[in-house]
Amino acid sequence: MNQAVIFWSWRQSDMSKLKLPPYGAYLRNLLASGQKPTKSPWIYCGMNAWKKVNHHQYINQFKTSMCLPPWESGLAFLWPVAGLELVVVDTGGCDDDYLEELMCALLRDGARHVALLTATAGIFYFKKDLKNERPEL
Repeated sequence: MNQAVIFWSWRQSDMSKLKLPPYGAYLRNLLASGQKPTKSPWIYCGMNAWKKVNHHQYINQFKTSMCLPPWESGLAFLWPVAGLELVVVDTGGCDDDYLEELMCALLRDGARHVALLTATAGIFYFKKDLKNERPEL
């Protein structure tokens, strides 16, 4: 899968059809009010994503965490992450293509930096190259 093709293939008309990710409304409303979260939002993906985000939301009172449901593409959502630094946690069962789509979607929607934590492969760091309007294909 070519990241450049995925990242730049979205037109503005396509973006209006996207829905918020689960638990994304709180962060969207916070950003719309001109505020920013005090901590980096966490996004859970994988087989245990629902369990982890529920724990983070309700037990830890960390309302800016979100969830990518298992078997759904990150590209299918409009992530409220413009200008933010994020932490993405693979809770198990995510393949490389699934994670790559999520990283592309987060950068597409304006995330400044994304740290990806995986149990099997370690920690990866992604950021958007702001020098180039469009990456080389």
